[in-house]
Amino acid sequence: MSEIVSTIISLSAKLSEDEKESVLTRLATHFRKSFQLNAAELSSMSQEQLEIIKDTLNGFILTKENAPIMAEAYERYKNMDLPRKVSFGRLEDR
Repeated sequence: MSEIVSTIISLSAKLSEDEKESVLTRLATHFRKSFQLNAAELSSMSQEQLEIIKDTLNGFILTKENAPIMAEAYERYKNMDLPRKVSFGRLEDR
């Protein structure tokens, strides 16, 4: 089994069955074919397809792990008087 296939299987283990189904549905639409996250099916896919699957799983897991932190930060700062303007330029030494 190749390293990328092992990585994909390892990443998929971090997802619930519902999450796996959701990701597989979207990937099946993208690839225009259904597949499962197992070594036999993944081994028959191209390197480019495997990279897309790996990156999609990484992104899903990253979002899942950090979304609660972002929601918590929003709640903590929503009533604070924060700067509303962003500007770019050079700061001069004083």
